[in-house]
Amino acid sequence: MLKQTAVLIAVLVLFAVSLAPARALDEPTVIGWLYVPALRMAEPLYESAIGADGYHIIPAENAVHLSGTAWLDTTYADLIINGGGTPTGADYYPAGRIVVAGHNPGVFGEIAQLQVGDDLYLASWPEGAFFRVTGAYIVNVQDTSWLAPVTDSRLVLTACVGEQRMIIEAVRTG
Repeated sequence: MLKQTAVLIAVLVLFAVSLAPARALDEPTVIGWLYVPALRMAEPLYESAIGADGYHIIPAENAVHLSGTAWLDTTYADLIINGGGTPTGADYYPAGRIVVAGHNPGVFGEIAQLQVGDDLYLASWPEGAFFRVTGAYIVNVQDTSWLAPVTDSRLVLTACVGEQRMIIEAVRTG
């Protein structure tokens, strides 16, 4: 009986180990959290994937960080290096647009209620940052001016509103 139990345990361990990597690849990983106190919202964030058509894939039930945009640890030096040029010591502070997208209606159905001065918090272990809403506007879906490079750190929330796109922009305050 002891020998059979040992064999069964060994088989289960080997089977579980062989399946674990496959499950890990199929399940999205939470890369951070978006907290919006004014809306009593706490949303896990995932990294967006790029579809065969070259567009970001945004699942209906999740908020995603748009790959290719800044993140909490992006500095102006990173932007210079990626865009060309040589950074100086003064260039190592947080910079760039962190873009988070979600669907409306859906996970971002209430972000239109945000007002200038509302606080947002973005967390990704071990980092976190506070942001304050500085503007909210609607643009045509072909308008990408809201993605233009910036030298400060900003959080942009975006969701579709019919045939247009809602943009909530916030600057880093801490």
